[in-house]
Amino acid sequence: MRISVFIVSLLITAQCFTQNEVSTIYWGTCILDFRFSPFQVLSSNAVSSRESGASICDSAGNLLFYSNGGTSPTSNYTGGAWGANGQFLQNGQNLEHLGCFSTQQGAIILPDPAGISATSKKYYLLTKDCIEAAFTGPQSDHSGLSYGIIDMLANGGNGAVISQNNVVVPYLNGGGSTDWEPLNVVLDTDDEQKSGALGYWVYSYQGDSLYKIHFGVNGFDSFQTLFQEGGRIIVAPDRTHLMIKSRLYELDAPTGNLVLVHTFPTTNDGVFSSDGRKIYRAENNKLMQYNMDQANWQNTPYEVASFSQTAPQFFLVPSGRIFLWNSNSAFSAQIMCPNTFGPNCNYTASNLSLQGGSLTTPPNIPAHYLYNAGSGCLLGLDEQAAEKISLVPNPSTGSFKVYCDQLDQSQLTIRITDLTGRVIRTDKATNLEVEGQLEIHAEDLPNGEYFLEFVQKDQEPVMKRFVIRQ
Repeated sequence: MRISVFIVSLLITAQCFTQNEVSTIYWGTCILDFRFSPFQVLSSNAVSSRESGASICDSAGNLLFYSNGGTSPTSNYTGGAWGANGQFLQNGQNLEHLGCFSTQQGAIILPDPAGISATSKKYYLLTKDCIEAAFTGPQSDHSGLSYGIIDMLANGGNGAVISQNNVVVPYLNGGGSTDWEPLNVVLDTDDEQKSGALGYWVYSYQGDSLYKIHFGVNGFDSFQTLFQEGGRIIVAPDRTHLMIKSRLYELDAPTGNLVLVHTFPTTNDGVFSSDGRKIYRAENNKLMQYNMDQANWQNTPYEVASFSQTAPQFFLVPSGRIFLWNSNSAFSAQIMCPNTFGPNCNYTASNLSLQGGSLTTPPNIPAHYLYNAGSGCLLGLDEQAAEKISLVPNPSTGSFKVYCDQLDQSQLTIRITDLTGRVIRTDKATNLEVEGQLEIHAEDLPNGEYFLEFVQKDQEPVMKRFVIRQ
């Protein structure tokens, strides 16, 4: 018995999932591609992002450029903006008047509110200067919130920084604190098509006070000082809440208004699940999950894990998981299904290699790109499934067999993609004849490397690389 799955010659456009714009991220010295399970390390020796990592991809998930905010007046360390090839964008090495790599949560990249199209591919790099820039060096009059414009059609399509040193909110004299450096944004509308209606509320600090300012097709306006605050600004992916250290604020995305609704017992940073309904925090060497869908959720957290040493840091990554780490060279654990309540969140020890790379302060990702209301769990094709799938022969002339005993034919879609993530062909697995075997025919594809992608409902795709040599 055998299954024959013939991939039909149907050319389709790559599906544009919201998170694709951030599926490849710049973190520490690494470029990590979360379109794959497990993630792929595209580079482990990038210039360190330090405290201000930010990156952006196209709608298919291909990295466009990344930045660590800019240079510091007190260090000769490299700051700038780089293209996907690891080389400076044109003018990308000249960001001395934009931001600063030692600014905590100090950079973020946004598409032009007027829209991204084949004829207009401009992005705004929003940055905050580091506190030391307010007192030292030629950047002193530029400390505060600034922006630069990157045009990915400039320089022959290789991208260029076409404008910088655009001060929006200047530094306010009167002392400084690294707790007043962070910035973050909230999408102000449910329009996910990046049309001209798109806008953002930008949150940051001037002195010891949190402020908001609107950024849209008309530029920056509606500045308002809110209240005294300080610390990293964490936005829920569903844009209903905003968290700063121990304080949880209810967020109204259209207006940008904030109302304090809860204070947690510890002042460390927390993290939201990808549906925005669970909060994970380290409290007294324990990892606690707060389920906001439950009554009296503030007083009934679930203990996910305990730590014998210092509690790790954690971060919601584009795959929908939450990664934990103690050192700067590896991830110590994952929360595989953070949208799920209690033990089913699946806290799992991990040792996922960064191939010699190191981690620093997590990158700044606009939270709406991370929104996913699904389970976020790998219930069938789990992370080990890729190791249990065999392609024989590989390389091949385009005709080969797939052996795997975990394929659920009723839920399975098969796609062939190229190395950029572009979907070339797709089909459903039908007419099951033999459990655990598929026959693939792709002899008409040119010689080269491809990915065979297995997609099951409510699960992350699993990919296997194959080579065609005719």
